[in-house]
Amino acid sequence: RFVHSLGVFGNALTVYEHLAGRAKDHNLVVPGLRFDDFSAIDFCIAALCHDLGHTAFSHVLEGNFLPNGCNTHEECTIQLLSGDSMIADAIDNAADKEAVISLMEKHHPNQALNDLISGVFDVDRCDYVLRDSYMSGVEYGQFDLKWLIRGLNIELNPSGRPILLLDGPRGMDALRQFLSARRYMHRQVYFHRGVRSIQVLFQSIFERARHL
Repeated sequence: RFVHSLGVFGNALTVYEHLAGRAKDHNLVVPGLRFDDFSAIDFCIAALCHDLGHTAFSHVLEGNFLPNGCNTHEECTIQLLSGDSMIADAIDNAADKEAVISLMEKHHPNQALNDLISGVFDVDRCDYVLRDSYMSGVEYGQFDLKWLIRGLNIELNPSGRPILLLDGPRGMDALRQFLSARRYMHRQVYFHRGVRSIQVLFQSIFERARHL
């Protein structure tokens, strides 16, 4: 989980630097919409901390060990950042904590950054598909991340807010490659009968332990 979070942070930094260059033509001046150093810090910290609410063994134990009022690890992450905790204080000292939370909740005024934290091909999925493919020793999850990032562009919606687009056939081919890789990983690894059976056993073991 730690190395994955560092990978997501690295993806966020690379994508942000690319989009900041693409956004110069739009002369964005409104705070929160600009691709400046402040937004870069908020975005990269949101990417780094996106999985703080996870239990051990990924999603397997979410139904067993998340705090009351949290149905998903995303909700638990928001609760950790919104409360009185050392991690919340640390983030507040380094960035705009409310902006970080709004990115995680997809309420940030910059829609392009919202989608890159949680979207079809966000910085999280772009890391774990490649990482899981490598760590499990299969080739199904390989795709050209550099080419996908290169195909990203910024446009403005009718209200003048940045949105994420792909540059024509070049970007669409890279996106198709990513979506295929993710589908193959789900079919061949994440939903493999051996993986699923171990998950059921883990859930039963920890549910029994909690009961005792």
